[in-house]
Amino acid sequence: MNNSNTITCPKCSEEIPITDALTGKIKQEMEKEIQEQKDDILKREKQLEISQKNIEQEVQKKVDEEKKEMWARAQEKAKEDADKTLKDLVAQNEEKSAKLAESEKNELDLRKLTRELEEKDRNRELEMSRQMDDERKKIEAKMRLETEEDTRKKLAEKDQVMEQMKKTIDDLKRKSEQGSMQVQGDSQEEALKGLLQSNYPIDTIIDVATGVRGADIIQTVKSEFGQECGISLWESKTTKQWSDSWIQKLKDDQVEAKANIAILVTSTLPNGVSGFTQMQGVWVMSFQVILPIISAIRYHLIELARTKNALQGQDKKMKFLYEYLSGAQFKNRIENIVFAFTGMQINLIAEKRAMNKLWAKREKEIERVVLNTSGMYGDLQGLIGASLPNIKSLELPSGEDSDDIDD
Repeated sequence: MNNSNTITCPKCSEEIPITDALTGKIKQEMEKEIQEQKDDILKREKQLEISQKNIEQEVQKKVDEEKKEMWARAQEKAKEDADKTLKDLVAQNEEKSAKLAESEKNELDLRKLTRELEEKDRNRELEMSRQMDDERKKIEAKMRLETEEDTRKKLAEKDQVMEQMKKTIDDLKRKSEQGSMQVQGDSQEEALKGLLQSNYPIDTIIDVATGVRGADIIQTVKSEFGQECGISLWESKTTKQWSDSWIQKLKDDQVEAKANIAILVTSTLPNGVSGFTQMQGVWVMSFQVILPIISAIRYHLIELARTKNALQGQDKKMKFLYEYLSGAQFKNRIENIVFAFTGMQINLIAEKRAMNKLWAKREKEIERVVLNTSGMYGDLQGLIGASLPNIKSLELPSGEDSDDIDD
């Protein structure tokens, strides 16, 4: 019967009793075997631990070598990036300086062009003024020559007239001794009319009919161009005694005829008068001085009319000039000029503002790049130490160090 103290033989199936000696031996063997297995496991664990340490040391060695290579590559990369960044910054700074110089040059060119335009305007006005002065001098010289020529001709004609007058006077003297006073008066009136017509053929000379209230002769003075310059009213007297009433009567006739000049030709002059005089605005003269006096009077009337015409033309020109200056055309021209300069000024200011904005933006970008580069360089310097090459542009100026900064 099988129990716990027997074992069955695997070959013969016979039960074999287990003794303490056999049990102890087996136990010893099993304990020995277990101890050997434990020792083997401990040995393997030590070998494994040693292998693990070797592996860790090898891995640490490789990691250290890889770190050194990575630091070297990072240092080289940082140096290359720093060099590229610095080159880019230098290029941007040069580009900024070039654009600034170009902008300043454009501004100088614009200012120069403005000054040249202003100088041209002043020179143009000065040249126009000089040309007007030259033309005025030419016209004055031409008019002076024409006046001198006319005066010379008139003097020659006057000499001829004087000769004719002498002959006429002699004839009048002879005729004055004959006939009645009326005949003598008519003869002097006819002689006066003939004298005026012969010396001033361009003037209109008409008789006032006998019996009609008024003077004897009306002379309308005309310029060489046929323009009416004034009216001379003539009264002829051949009485032997002077009368003051003649002056008032001729002044009344002057008002009625609307004449500019009233002339009384008389053979009897007032007391104390020799040749000619002026009384109450009336010219009183003898027959012998008619031509020089009437020549001066005609010249005065013609010059007065010419002055009036010149003033009328001047008023008209001044009126046109005033209308032009106060009109829309002049205003539009000035506004166009002002708008053009204002537009140029606005464009210049906008260009300056845009350039300043662009420069400020680039300056901030450059500052940010330099700051980041300096920070990266500082980080690498803190990691690597003195082996990191120095970059002068990122270092403090000579004479300054960290101790000075700390102080």
